[in-house]
Amino acid sequence: VMKFFGRTKTKKVIGNHTMASTLLIIDPQKDFHPGGSLAIDKADEDSERIASLIRNSTEKDGRGSTIERIFVTLDTHHKLHIGHPCFWVNVDGNHPEPFTLISSADVESGLWIPRGNLHIPDGMVDKDIFDGGFNIDGSFDLKKHCVQYTKSVEKSGHFKHCIWPEHCLLGSPGHNVVDVIRIALDDWVASTGRSVVWVCKGQNLLSENYSAL
Repeated sequence: VMKFFGRTKTKKVIGNHTMASTLLIIDPQKDFHPGGSLAIDKADEDSERIASLIRNSTEKDGRGSTIERIFVTLDTHHKLHIGHPCFWVNVDGNHPEPFTLISSADVESGLWIPRGNLHIPDGMVDKDIFDGGFNIDGSFDLKKHCVQYTKSVEKSGHFKHCIWPEHCLLGSPGHNVVDVIRIALDDWVASTGRSVVWVCKGQNLLSENYSAL
């Protein structure tokens, strides 16, 4: 499952130079907290600790913070994402249940295939990485792409493509940052005059995005 945590890089002085202190917060969104569609145990406690870290970083005079930069990643999906049930159908037109594992053999056999009326926006596929979905005439075959994609997931020998409950849909309440961290971030911005750097990931319909890199 997806992990939720914060990391901080502390300030160091090297010679006459001071290195910036940076906090990275990964996916602190409501859908990953209790009550969300893909809740993680102890996420509320983690959020309280991260918020406390941010609050405690602010100087007592309100003029600054020991944290100079904050980056926050946001898992950001569309409903018709390759990791969501609505993307796939079986021969009866039914969607897979959450946490179904779909193998490349399942796609090749037709056990699970991408639904037939999917409209894929241009630019979703990098031909340098996934060229198996393109026919000789340059047309795109979504099933062929899904075969190649699931094979790439299986290549390490540790994973199969997993179907997740719909989560962090763009514009939905579950996509929002949990309140305790959002408030702490707002206070940090007001205190320091700096802006949080938001990094969205997961918008590509045809690929999982487990990292912001």
